[in-house]
Amino acid sequence: MLLLILVPLSLITTPSRIFDKIVDAFDAKYNDEYELYLVDCDSDVSLTIVLNNNDHVIEAKHLLLKIENTDQCILSVEPLDLFGIDFILGDPFIRQFCQVHDVEQQRVGLAKSKA
Repeated sequence: MLLLILVPLSLITTPSRIFDKIVDAFDAKYNDEYELYLVDCDSDVSLTIVLNNNDHVIEAKHLLLKIENTDQCILSVEPLDLFGIDFILGDPFIRQFCQVHDVEQQRVGLAKSKA
């Protein structure tokens, strides 16, 4: 599995087979005007990503982007089926977890942010 932590990317991308399950969990509906999936802003569904047997829970408040003057939010997760890349963890993940890059040991450490 190849995983990228990417800045600036305002969303998380997953393979379609996983994305479909996320859409179902959030009861998200595709919006033709925005060409994105919309959800109720009151949703409290979280997304758990397991890395090296550690659960990293991304709370709904980091996965939803409010659309002004509505009660709808954009689900900041999208499908992406690329050969060799399984997930791209963008801003929703980065807002929830601090990263420490150890170049010498070629590893990245993650810690939950306080915000």
